[in-house]
Amino acid sequence: MPPRPSESSDASLFEEDFTLPISLATTMLKSHSRGPPTVAEQLSAPLDIMQYIATLLTTGDPDSTPGETKGSRVVAVTGRASADSIEALAVATRHPYPTQNFPVMDDISDEDVDSTLRAVKEWQGETPRPSFEEYSKTVFAMLNYFRANKRAPSTDFLRYVIRQCYPKIVSRMQLANVVWEEPPLTVIENYFKGDYSFNPSKPFPWKLRIRKGDSFMVDRLELCRSELDARTATYEVNANNVVDWVNELVAIYNDFTKYLSEPDERGTMKAKPALTRELADAALLDMLSLDAVMIRMGFLEHLLSDREPANELARKSVTYSGTADEQSDEEEFNEEDRPEEDEDESDGKDGARGGHPSSRRAVLQVCICLGDGRPLRHPLRAAHPLRAYLITMPSPGIGVNIGKARVQSAKTSLFESVPAKVRPSKRMLAEKWLEDRYSTCFRSSESEYDGGSGMPGLHAEAALMALSCYFKDPGVTVDSATRTWGLTPAQCRILFRVFSPPNPTVIGVGTRCCWCCWRLKTLLNDRKGPASGSGNEEVVMLGTHATIDPWCPPQIGIPLDILRKLENELEGMLVDAAERNLRVGRRSSSRSPGGSSGRDSPVPQWDYDPELDTKQG
Repeated sequence: MPPRPSESSDASLFEEDFTLPISLATTMLKSHSRGPPTVAEQLSAPLDIMQYIATLLTTGDPDSTPGETKGSRVVAVTGRASADSIEALAVATRHPYPTQNFPVMDDISDEDVDSTLRAVKEWQGETPRPSFEEYSKTVFAMLNYFRANKRAPSTDFLRYVIRQCYPKIVSRMQLANVVWEEPPLTVIENYFKGDYSFNPSKPFPWKLRIRKGDSFMVDRLELCRSELDARTATYEVNANNVVDWVNELVAIYNDFTKYLSEPDERGTMKAKPALTRELADAALLDMLSLDAVMIRMGFLEHLLSDREPANELARKSVTYSGTADEQSDEEEFNEEDRPEEDEDESDGKDGARGGHPSSRRAVLQVCICLGDGRPLRHPLRAAHPLRAYLITMPSPGIGVNIGKARVQSAKTSLFESVPAKVRPSKRMLAEKWLEDRYSTCFRSSESEYDGGSGMPGLHAEAALMALSCYFKDPGVTVDSATRTWGLTPAQCRILFRVFSPPNPTVIGVGTRCCWCCWRLKTLLNDRKGPASGSGNEEVVMLGTHATIDPWCPPQIGIPLDILRKLENELEGMLVDAAERNLRVGRRSSSRSPGGSSGRDSPVPQWDYDPELDTKQG
């Protein structure tokens, strides 16, 4: 092992001796091919990103032969594979004193099965878990090394990776409803500016305030629900848990490290923009029919977002079309989340919460960068479904120039079609109810949508279904997927593996789903089969509930006829509500006289058990 600085040593040790090898901390992802995983895939973690960074460090050129060096620097890199899980791999040397002629570097890949299995056997049982002190010193030694060698080959690239990583962690935590008392980004930025000297007791601890029910934080940080007091809880990232915590978060980004740089005309590695898919006005104008459906559905979702219409929609429209076995594997009633007015009717049997056999798969973690540039993480572990609460995708995003006109047009269309379907004797009341409902739901009128921020977002569950539907289509190729989604071919190949046609898409709902996502699932499952001409879509959703939340459908992936069916059901519900002239208030309002009667069936309410994955295992 290379010598490590003592607790009293400072950064000068790493500045003075550039031949001293440094230790890197990184995270690797297991690769999987279509179908059952091979022995090598089960036992090894490919180190292609590590190889890439190692080659950059030793040569300054990712296309050079590993082992060649430039200048007097020598960086020795090796990897350790874990047979059980995807760990943060402490990259260190097995040779205590590497030289320019003998840099220690092991390239473990699934292509060389014999080499991989030998390495796994050699490292069997070893899971590098550096202590907090070792980890901190290593990370800050890296930072100082990069800062002191600004002109060294590949330094800009690695500095870019580090500086990209921490802002994204902060962004991820903000999306997870976390409030930072001392953001790590500030610490890193100050360190790069030379204003921060490393102290092993700082910058920790960080105190995170977590909202009750946040599945990402509760599950990934293993917080017990009993610890969640009232609406929030405080979680402390300290010396004992920081390694696991950082590894868990950084894993989201490392798989795409090699896509974050590109050589300029002089061959110098420079950062390139994050991979994004821009939904420009021109693209929307090319999708007039689908865009109209999306905007109208956005209106319908807002207008039906309260409990009373949602319950009516569930009663009138829900006709589960799956088999009995399918149904027993999916949802169960959740008594705590039933509407109060339905408690006297909620004596139905609970559905069985069994693990769907298709969810018992090999370990897989895939990072995908979609939409607004934020990476998406798809974890599939043994008995773990795709976790929808880790997905972020862009909302349909009405552009500034066309937003107001489009929204006004959709409103006009909806306000004409709904009253026209109401009985003549109820038409005037229906129009008044619709206007009142509109003013209640859209208090700031159309001005709110000038930038597209007011429209409902795309739910994670719907995003997963769109990806599954698209990448299971036998007619889709890597080239067409690359053009459609704005991803790289390598990223599209990952998606093809994740959504391989023989397997159903098993979605575990962490952040609550809604009725529309559940209904979209049933419509897709009804459509499956060769006769539909759309592949073999099959979605198993391990938890939903019947309350409608603002929702917009995916722009790509879901067949248009499926979206139209969903729109028609929503509009039909709106017509029924308008006919009865329901006085629907906000969620805290009292029960409407037009509510459910004793003969109505109970409203299905499904919720997500945070311990579901463990129970399935």
